[in-house]
Amino acid sequence: MEGKNRLYVANSWSLQPSAAGRNTFNPIRAIVDTSTAKPNPDYEPILLAAGDPSLYAGFEPSTVALEAIYDSMESKKFNGYKPSHGTVEGRTAVAEFHSTPTHTLTADDVIMTCGCSGAIDLCIRGLADPGDNVLIPSPGFALYCTILKANGIAYKEYQLLPEENWDVDLEQLDSLFDSRTKAVIVNCPSNPCGSVYTTEHKLEILEVAAKHCVPVIADEVYAGLVRLFCCCMPHCMSYDVAVFGRYTQMLNMNPLEQFQLQSLSWCVVAYPKGDVCCDV
Repeated sequence: MEGKNRLYVANSWSLQPSAAGRNTFNPIRAIVDTSTAKPNPDYEPILLAAGDPSLYAGFEPSTVALEAIYDSMESKKFNGYKPSHGTVEGRTAVAEFHSTPTHTLTADDVIMTCGCSGAIDLCIRGLADPGDNVLIPSPGFALYCTILKANGIAYKEYQLLPEENWDVDLEQLDSLFDSRTKAVIVNCPSNPCGSVYTTEHKLEILEVAAKHCVPVIADEVYAGLVRLFCCCMPHCMSYDVAVFGRYTQMLNMNPLEQFQLQSLSWCVVAYPKGDVCCDV
């Protein structure tokens, strides 16, 4: 026993976090989770720190969505493990939703993910290696930096112009590309700015990306909310890729029911068939 004790002391533990662990930091969660501010007891607080409309009345899941979930559970046909990228039926439904009159998507173009954050992580790590860089908007969603830093991927910020409804500074964006730029993240509707790009401006962004043969990661998590309140909402960027007559690739991300059932999202790979070979 005495010998065992000596051995145990001699081999002391020294656990160290990985580089990814040391580099992972989400500034939004750091503020929200550690806030000590006390709300005024005379007023009901409105939380502006977390973009989750489901916290308030009026954003409940639709009856159609709930009934579909109930029916699926009661059928007992979907209780086991399914393909990690989603069932054919689910991916086909998403493909049909994103297809256009000139560009038909199939289940093979769709990957189901666990939330839009999971889709963002999947796209970034699928396109970039440590030492590469990705272009992100400023102001922009803090999670982009969190994922990029954790994976040793650099980022460059392109500016959004407040005097022009937070449109992209196209000239400055164009100047950021280099030989190790692997993707451009475009967030529309914008978090945190709330702006919605016109179709013309989205095509201008695609022009810049196509010039450098770099794919666009389109984060459109709030698209459904805008459509809910504005019938003239421009279509998603995957549609713009379909009508864009250049060699352009895009990974489009959307959630089911836009935050109402936010654990299920998808990534759509959209590109002109026959023009570009996408192996990602």
